[in-house]
Amino acid sequence: MERAAAGAEGNGDPLTGTGYRSIDVIGRGGVGEVHLAEHLELKKRVAVKVLRPQFHASERQMERLRREARALGALRHPNIVAVSDAGVTPSGQFFLVMERLVGCTLHTEMHIRRLPVSEALSTAIAVLSGLGEAHRAGFVHRDIKPGNIFLHTDGSERIPKILDFGVAKFLAPSAFARVPLTSQGQAVGTPLHMSPEQASGRPVDGRADLYAVGLLLYEMITGRGPFATRDPDQAMAAHVNETPAAPSSLAAEPVAAELDAIVLKALAKDPADRFQTAEEMADALAGVRRAIRQPVGWLATVGYDSSDPAAVKAAPRARAESPLPEPAAEPPPDNPTLQSAGAPGPLPADVSTTVRDDATPPAMPVGQAATVEHPAPPPARTLGVFALVLLVSAIVAAALMAWLFAGGSP
Repeated sequence: MERAAAGAEGNGDPLTGTGYRSIDVIGRGGVGEVHLAEHLELKKRVAVKVLRPQFHASERQMERLRREARALGALRHPNIVAVSDAGVTPSGQFFLVMERLVGCTLHTEMHIRRLPVSEALSTAIAVLSGLGEAHRAGFVHRDIKPGNIFLHTDGSERIPKILDFGVAKFLAPSAFARVPLTSQGQAVGTPLHMSPEQASGRPVDGRADLYAVGLLLYEMITGRGPFATRDPDQAMAAHVNETPAAPSSLAAEPVAAELDAIVLKALAKDPADRFQTAEEMADALAGVRRAIRQPVGWLATVGYDSSDPAAVKAAPRARAESPLPEPAAEPPPDNPTLQSAGAPGPLPADVSTTVRDDATPPAMPVGQAATVEHPAPPPARTLGVFALVLLVSAIVAAALMAWLFAGGSP
């Protein structure tokens, strides 16, 4: 039996009078609660974020949620959570109506299991696709982290969706900035997932989000962040001053040199040294993913640097000593059916994203000879040849017997 969720102050359903009915509280954050709710007329299940009562009189917090509503309402992308409505409750609490998501956050998933490199690539590409759309609209998220990436199960698909644009900074001049939400020198975001410019209170643009995606990738690949601290102040100082080790030095499975280079470029201290757009970074990751899935990319899957002639020359021997499964004649399906639609499960090799993954595979490195393996004749052909030999032998034997019989007759 469904129960009405109690409000933060125990006074009943906080959505009374809004056209929605709260069913349960499914999440709590610093300034609000997320309710599983139902539209009273349409009988449609939605998620409703409600500002906590203690914040309803705060102009700063109210403006933050208004800005989140406008930011998300203006964006339409499969990798960004959809917003359908917003308003104020009779008690003065601001609420935001979003699509109902089924699944769990990337943060939860990473505590359940270690993600394979191919899955980490697909997740990052999907997040970059959503960020590219937001950046083109003039928004910077500024708080990309595992807890703000939701792995939504929709039928046979598992789709990463970006949550919480509440600290998003709208770069274009607009009427959004009715009150100053940040001041110069004030860091905004989550310390463990901040860019150096955020940590030092400097102006940010979309490249700060790309730094955060680099952190996401690092954590998905290695199971930990690039800096050995959980202290907020130390983490912010590390983002500004420390150089991270290559992910391959900490990963449980082999990591391509090309992927190391991409992650470290995303984590450059100077934004000018990073990828300049989400599309540019997504294209680079898609190239690594194709290499992993194509025969030409087997060197990358075992950690060889294809730009090193010595490594390429030694590759055939290494492959013979430690063979890898041969690639299938066709790539695996983009979205295999999940074993359980309601429980966390493996993310498909490819997720819903606007980034194309059907470009020509990368060229063979100079000096590397392509290995061509000729399959053995099929069984049916072998049997046919054998039968023909038997038939010819029988005919010759019969002719010989007939000749001998004729020669020996009276």
